[in-house]
Amino acid sequence: MMNDPSLLPDWLNTAKARGWGGTLLLLMDVLEPAAPLIAQMLYVSTPAAGLFGQRHAWMQLAQTLEDPDGLSTLRAALGQPHDPNKEG
Repeated sequence: MMNDPSLLPDWLNTAKARGWGGTLLLLMDVLEPAAPLIAQMLYVSTPAAGLFGQRHAWMQLAQTLEDPDGLSTLRAALGQPHDPNKEG
């Protein structure tokens, strides 16, 4: 599912384009035990994120963190090299 770059969340495509894949992988390793709690905190703060135009990105991240396979899906997506030629 995540093999197609068009299916990746927008914030993940942006992070990969900026070369933050390794940093995000490290953060996921460190924060994995708290992922469900972080997801709930993102849900609660989503209205505030909407003030800065980031509501959709925060919701995508919260849903991914709450999904039992979400972190492994993110890891697989981050393991793929970013190809700027495939962006639309």
